[in-house]
Amino acid sequence: MENVVLIAEDRVEKAGKSRAKALRGLGLTPGVVYHDGSSILIQVYTKDLINIIKKEGQSAIFDLSYNGKSNQVFIKEIQKDPVTHELLHIDLQPIAMNETMKVNIPINIVGQHTVEGKGGIIQRQLHEIEIEAHPGDIPKVIELDISNLNIGDHMIVEDIQLKEGINVLSNPQEIILLISEPSIQNEEEDIEHESQVE
Repeated sequence: MENVVLIAEDRVEKAGKSRAKALRGLGLTPGVVYHDGSSILIQVYTKDLINIIKKEGQSAIFDLSYNGKSNQVFIKEIQKDPVTHELLHIDLQPIAMNETMKVNIPINIVGQHTVEGKGGIIQRQLHEIEIEAHPGDIPKVIELDISNLNIGDHMIVEDIQLKEGINVLSNPQEIILLISEPSIQNEEEDIEHESQVE
């Protein structure tokens, strides 16, 4: 991602739930930047952070402007409220473009309507994989086309095709999804419906 800058400010107050809640009420998200074995408390504008995540995904690489300096960082971890999905905290890690880094990349499934049109039920097992690559080679998302799959088929991590230079760290035999037959599920629903009618 080019020429995208996220402005960070010092968070001089001590970390704590009450202070973090107050910051979020002001439209700010508390965070930490890890650098040279130490951690720096920061706060960033939530709206700007959300825009970056929406456009570039959670594996986004961008410039962090802090104390008059600009450094490229990536999102190491995002904490969200499990119910409201509100951003609670963010951890940022500086990067070097000539060094590889390990990140989790989300898997986006396409072609599901074709599979469902064949009567298949998609059972998702895995939503992201871990890779290692140079920052410039890291994809925002992995598109996985399943339109050619039929009932009884499955896809594993090894089936994902990525460009040269990207090393997949996840178990190559781990199942991403299964295409199952809907007959058993439908029969159970029919039986349940009949019992309710009686």
